[in-house]
Amino acid sequence: MTIAISATFTAEAIQPGLAFWMHELGLPAELRFAPYNQVFQELLDPAGLLARNTGGVNVVLVRFDDWPAGQAAEFVDAVRAAAARMAVPLILVLCPGALQFDRVLDDEVRRGVAGLPSVYLLTAAEIAALYPVAEVHDPDGNELGFVPYTPLYFVALATALARKIHAIAAPPFKAIALDCDDTLWAGI
Repeated sequence: MTIAISATFTAEAIQPGLAFWMHELGLPAELRFAPYNQVFQELLDPAGLLARNTGGVNVVLVRFDDWPAGQAAEFVDAVRAAAARMAVPLILVLCPGALQFDRVLDDEVRRGVAGLPSVYLLTAAEIAALYPVAEVHDPDGNELGFVPYTPLYFVALATALARKIHAIAAPPFKAIALDCDDTLWAGI
């Protein structure tokens, strides 16, 4: 399995945690990263990293702080165009930012990709609900190398992403429960 990752920030810090969880989940994967802040280019390039991935999942990590205002609608258009030609599922991760209107933008993206069968969404609120981290942002890392999160948050992000990939890639369990002598449900 190949996990192709494009992000609006330097995202390579997610690699150790994601590789660990993919191994633990029995889904060995090769992680490939697109160049820094090339999300639009990767979504729109028919020969880019995301387009070339034919055996795994594509991941786009977005932090709205990294774009000028008003690009959420353009982002949705790019996702819709890319999803139509991608051979693998696309996971959009809407990462936390310092902006006060992140939830508004999250809702705009959610509405824009609703109904796309191969696009899955993971929001900062969902990650925080699963893995609350006290210190999410790393201002020094962001200023020095566009690495906006603490190491602990990158682990939480990797863990939530691994769960989402596992839910998409692993075959679902199927079970049949029979109560032939009315011992479980008393004839119901």
